[in-house]
Amino acid sequence: MALGNHLRPDEDVLARIGPYYATSRRVLRYEQAPGGKEEVQELLYARVGSIELVRPTNHPMMVGGTILALSGLFVTVTLGFFTTILVVPFGLAFIFLGARGQGKEPYYQLHINNVTRREKALWRIPHRGSMDFMGAVGYRTGWKPIEGD
Repeated sequence: MALGNHLRPDEDVLARIGPYYATSRRVLRYEQAPGGKEEVQELLYARVGSIELVRPTNHPMMVGGTILALSGLFVTVTLGFFTTILVVPFGLAFIFLGARGQGKEPYYQLHINNVTRREKALWRIPHRGSMDFMGAVGYRTGWKPIEGD
């Protein structure tokens, strides 16, 4: 079977990114597993509460930056090597970049009320290359993506 078999007669595909399809009536997640098994989930536009742009933090980078900054400060204060104070700004830069999600891909989260974490994870749309898709979804839902914290 193909995606066309899951569309309603008056339904058109407006945009696509990966396994996600924005149609004139709903958002579909359509995947074909090995062996020909299909997995289809649907999300009616009326169920979308909001759309959020999520930039995940990079915790290992933040921890490394903290260790770098504190080590530079410690060596400067205890051993008197004043050149190691130059390490502190680099550590602070790593903390800042890690907080901004450097090294991790941002995504759009379609928020739906009363769903499990697993179901919520199904509706994470990759940020890269999704302008047409998110434009179609935003137009149909009336929501504009908001920046996440």
